[in-house]
Amino acid sequence: RAYARLFLPIGVTSGMQVGFSNLALVTLAVSLQTMVRSATPVCVLLISFCFGLRAVELRLVLIVVVVSAGTALITAGVRADAEFAWAGFFWIVVSMLCGGSRLCLSQVLLQNAKPPVEKLTLLYHMLPICSLALVPFFLVLEYEAVSLHFREVDDAAGLACKLVGVVVLWAALGLTLVYVELTLIGMTSSL
Repeated sequence: RAYARLFLPIGVTSGMQVGFSNLALVTLAVSLQTMVRSATPVCVLLISFCFGLRAVELRLVLIVVVVSAGTALITAGVRADAEFAWAGFFWIVVSMLCGGSRLCLSQVLLQNAKPPVEKLTLLYHMLPICSLALVPFFLVLEYEAVSLHFREVDDAAGLACKLVGVVVLWAALGLTLVYVELTLIGMTSSL
């Protein structure tokens, strides 16, 4: 029960953040996605207010308004371009909300839980759930291309070894980044 209450939401929102971000990349230019992602602190701040992690202050609200207005102006200027797609914009906003929720939930566990959860414990429980949450996105976005590639090569075993090597390398990098992120959240805040 405690596992489902504490670690499941963080693992699921982590996987959904990555998955929806990749889904947005299918329909939205990377440059536009980067511009829209600049509003992520706004999502984190609003979710922090909802979780009671931060008190609502005029200064913080003004910061949110300025960042939101700047992001809206950038998005409005690019929207006329052929690269804009509402579906991609929707998926990136969902990804930002998942990311903000993940950061705030991590802060709750690392700072406010009694006793606080250690970073490595959080990683140990969160990452398998995150991996499982990514499976549906893999099946939708990548499975066909990967299976087609395996059918077209002569040395499928060699390709599989290379693929495993690349996945392990990127997983190690991702693990390091998440550990550093959790260290920063534990020492400061989700914002």
